[in-house]
Amino acid sequence: MSKQTHWRVRFDSVDEAHLSKKWLRIYREHAAAYQRWYLSEGLKKRPTYRTCRKKLSEYMPELLSTYDRLCELAGGSDWVSRFLSLYCPPRYITGCSQGTKKRLER
Repeated sequence: MSKQTHWRVRFDSVDEAHLSKKWLRIYREHAAAYQRWYLSEGLKKRPTYRTCRKKLSEYMPELLSTYDRLCELAGGSDWVSRFLSLYCPPRYITGCSQGTKKRLER
């Protein structure tokens, strides 16, 4: 008989015209867990800030201003800026995806 594993997952969404207090509240709530996960293999295993920013500008230049704002809100430390780029993170749940939804103009 196989043992069943149950996972509890919570999804948070943020609806702000300009990223600010709501996003920062959620970030701060999870920052310690983000740091444990992102640095779980050591900082040297993660790409440098310079590489992360270069890859973001190469592959998703339209997100640079949002990325810069998130880094600023989160305090702009080196590991946070690398983490927020989402470039080459440590392994996590396979099959996981990130999604965004743009509200249609009314």
